[in-house]
Amino acid sequence: MRWRNSPCCPVAPTRDPGRRHGAGPHPPLATERDLTRAVEVLYALLGINLLGYKPNVLQRRLLARMRDIGSASPAEYLARLEAGGPEAGQEARRFLASLSVRVSTFFRDPQVFTALGESVFPELLARGQELRVWSAGCSRGQETYSLAYTLHRSAGRRDAAPGFSVLGTDVDAGALRQAGLGVYSAKALEGVPDEVRGEMFEPVAEQRWRVLPHLRRQVRFEAGNVLDPATHAGAERFDLVACRNLLIYLDRPAQEELILALRRTLRPGGYLVLGSSETVIGRPWGLLEHVDPALRIYRRPQ
Repeated sequence: MRWRNSPCCPVAPTRDPGRRHGAGPHPPLATERDLTRAVEVLYALLGINLLGYKPNVLQRRLLARMRDIGSASPAEYLARLEAGGPEAGQEARRFLASLSVRVSTFFRDPQVFTALGESVFPELLARGQELRVWSAGCSRGQETYSLAYTLHRSAGRRDAAPGFSVLGTDVDAGALRQAGLGVYSAKALEGVPDEVRGEMFEPVAEQRWRVLPHLRRQVRFEAGNVLDPATHAGAERFDLVACRNLLIYLDRPAQEELILALRRTLRPGGYLVLGSSETVIGRPWGLLEHVDPALRIYRRPQ
């Protein structure tokens, strides 16, 4: 199997910012065959196809997992997975979790949330039907709760506004557990204006804050891989889908397939919000209205 858009392997890793200077030599790089084996064994263990990820992304994650468990080579690491059993399953889930988008903050790219609160959500609320919002790849829930707060504020400006719900999904079970608790450190709230902090959180311990109950009731979290077709097959239809900073890890064919799949989960007139470094390309280009390309906000035509 040859990787799409990758004429050769191995792929040189980028420098790991978390790696300490002098921590020892790099382990051997994974070859194309190693990466193919990794995709195949992870599919066998988890039923999730990772072929759409860029080879250099898989390379970095594979090297990181090797260091964490002390494997001397890709072949040794993959042999441990192929041996099967509970330990192999646990390590496969750790590898999958390492692909989850970890960098998440409240109201990341504030201008996007300003546009949602002042334009997008009021327009959706004016339709008079209950709104459904999906935060795909939600990590620890900061984006999910930011969407819920922004939508709650928009609904509060209207008389008899329709109800709403926000779904957050991720492949990382640990991140989802934290998201469900809705408890965050003071450091995680850095950058949140005092007014918003007072309307969104309550202190629960020294340097610990919890999302207020009325917002937590509007949010639910579920395990789900946005790249897995089964995630979309029976998906409810949404008025807005936020899938931010995931496309950058995928090759172009996988990017196009994911955008098309997300488009299918939108109600007519529903919105798609991508990350600041992402854009609609290729086949989906003419199938979405470009509401605000600078903010990566798109709409499925009515």
